[in-house]
Amino acid sequence: ELPLARLLAGTGIDLVVARVTAVDAAARTVRLDSAPYAIGYDTLVYALGSGADTAAVPGAAAHASAVATYQDAVRLRERTAGARGALAVAGAGLTGIEAATELAESHPGLTVHLVTDGEVGAGLSERGRRYVRRALDRRGIAVREHTRVSEVAAHGLVLADGGEIPADSVVWTAGFRVPALAREAGFAVDARGLLTVGPTLRSTSHPEVFAA
Repeated sequence: ELPLARLLAGTGIDLVVARVTAVDAAARTVRLDSAPYAIGYDTLVYALGSGADTAAVPGAAAHASAVATYQDAVRLRERTAGARGALAVAGAGLTGIEAATELAESHPGLTVHLVTDGEVGAGLSERGRRYVRRALDRRGIAVREHTRVSEVAAHGLVLADGGEIPADSVVWTAGFRVPALAREAGFAVDARGLLTVGPTLRSTSHPEVFAA
């Protein structure tokens, strides 16, 4: 891979490697933790991403793996390398479905459980859900719908109904968290802290801000 700086050379784009600490919406300035410490803007594209919400249930942070970042994926590969029995994925949105199918293909000798408190692929059309179910069936993935996880333990998932799903490794894809910067900046956000936008991804409260 070419370094990002080389890819941007000659484009007129300045690369600044720093952590964003705040956005001053009134001054239209992004605050950074290192030089140049502040960058003014006329238009802001807010694209800070998200992370797995491993604080949702006890034990998830300690015993489950996320797949939100490259580092998460590397840790998951290390955890599943020695698996001999079963793997469990908590959360059956698009990320959970993809994680379960990838694990089933990578570890054909193991049982992969896909657990959700709702329905698999709930945001898809009925045709899309049927397609996903067939894909999961072909890979031998054991689907548990309308099943709430109350705890992630070292030995697998503990369920709200008192049952358990033993697993050598657990992947947590049930929900995500976002940085608080948008809320702290005064941008309009929803209950989860996500920027609220119109059909062109423009902020509903600050028209100079777009979210991706």
